[in-house]
Amino acid sequence: MRAGRTTRGSRSSTWDRTRESDPRRLRAARRLRDQAPNPAPAPNLRELVSSLGVGRSTKSDVRAALGEGTVVNFDSGYEVWVYRQPAVEKPPTPAAELVLLFEPSGILSKTRVR
Repeated sequence: MRAGRTTRGSRSSTWDRTRESDPRRLRAARRLRDQAPNPAPAPNLRELVSSLGVGRSTKSDVRAALGEGTVVNFDSGYEVWVYRQPAVEKPPTPAAELVLLFEPSGILSKTRVR
């Protein structure tokens, strides 16, 4: 049994043909690509902030609009919720981040997008 091209004197052509050059694989990959649904574009964080009302939106309003975020609780009763949007461009740009500050009463008091 021969080990392949790594052995001197091998006549195996296993490594000469790459998977990418196999026409059957290329056709199958194209079919899968064409059948896959296009993902919905991620909403812009700045647009989401405009839909939230500082001083009137509650935690439940934000949770319904954005889902669960990363929550940081403070002893004073304030909470910070962080939402991160992954970078989609190449080369990668820094991911967008939405930071929301809630008062102890549960009302949104400040927002920041960076």
